[in-house]
Amino acid sequence: YLEREGFKTSTHSNARDALNYLETHQADIAIVDIMMDGMDGFELCNEIKASYEMPVIMLTARDALSDKEEAYLTGTDDYVTKPFEVQELIFRIKAVLRRYQINAENELTIGNLKLNQSYLEIACDTKTMTLPNKEFNLLFLLASHEKQVFSREECIER
Repeated sequence: YLEREGFKTSTHSNARDALNYLETHQADIAIVDIMMDGMDGFELCNEIKASYEMPVIMLTARDALSDKEEAYLTGTDDYVTKPFEVQELIFRIKAVLRRYQINAENELTIGNLKLNQSYLEIACDTKTMTLPNKEFNLLFLLASHEKQVFSREECIER
């Protein structure tokens, strides 16, 4: 179904295979079931979020509120329960990718330092800090224009 909508897919029977695939291939989104052999979907979501910049949708038969809570706490971007309408899954995939693209445009990564323009946050490893608007915008300007020199006036204008 997803291929008919223009999506290229890769299916894996367990979390380890999926992580091995991600080490050598580019993926735009991960659709994960909670119930898998070995590592469960919550753990896989944690691994993906820790290592890759991609959204995750949980697609599972488990519909308990506690499962949904755990999924969102591990970083999932959406939660779909089985049975589901294929067209609804496609709508959700497109919506998550659209939101993720908007967020990606507002983020800048330099090494292990991440600047999030939407939240005025700087994250380095496990530490996050919020800056005042003007300070953040100055830092974002300088960081996003690598090897470019700005005069004081140019910094004030921007």
